[in-house]
Amino acid sequence: VVGTPSADSHAFPSSPRGLMGGDAASSSGPGGVGASGGGGGGGSVSWMGGGAHTSGSPMQMASPDVDAAGAGASPSTLPPPRVVNLVQRHTVFASEWTPGMPLRDLNVNHCNDAHLYLLEPCRFATVLGCSDCTIVIGSVQSVLRVIGCERIQLVSACRRLYISSCVDSVFPVFTTSHPILAGDNRACQFAPYNTAYEGLDQHLAAAGLPGSSPPAVNYWNSPVDVNTMFLPAFSSNGGAISHAGGAVSPPRD
Repeated sequence: VVGTPSADSHAFPSSPRGLMGGDAASSSGPGGVGASGGGGGGGSVSWMGGGAHTSGSPMQMASPDVDAAGAGASPSTLPPPRVVNLVQRHTVFASEWTPGMPLRDLNVNHCNDAHLYLLEPCRFATVLGCSDCTIVIGSVQSVLRVIGCERIQLVSACRRLYISSCVDSVFPVFTTSHPILAGDNRACQFAPYNTAYEGLDQHLAAAGLPGSSPPAVNYWNSPVDVNTMFLPAFSSNGGAISHAGGAVSPPRD
């Protein structure tokens, strides 16, 4: 599941240095800032900023998360999470966070053939059941979970990345710990973080992540598959299983 895809980098106007000291290249392929309609005809573009929500936008607001354990904030001080549901053939830009604001959670659910640029820091993020999407998330203070997605490209900087049951997807990420693979993942690729945009360093600092200088250790290329990490090795001795220096015979009929 580990590889370096030949995917375009994502660059935004007035881009600073790319994370980890590299320069981000301008994007000329699908998923660039000027993309409209998620790569298909008949789509549209929404900009979510300054606290105002565009009429007809797919953005929805939900009730606050009541579990704030380990996030450094009490439930009463948490803003409501950002919820992005059922976006299809649509390009969405979101950037409402300003320094001093508490971090909210992010949920992206069941989007298809869309380009989502959610350029702000968040506490926790979950991407669920999306397909054929490009998703850019500014920074994640804790865990970024990706569950049941197909043919997506997800770009983000996070403390921990958890991937479950995803197919044919690409993850150009910065993560301060080993990515965790669980469930039935197939044909997934990892690549180093490849995005820069104005305000990125502030978003990284707000999430407690290292900035673009000095370079930091990125664990993108050393994922851990929990499905296989504790399996004992098979021996050639009649199908017995060698484990911790001993042998366990298979049960008899």
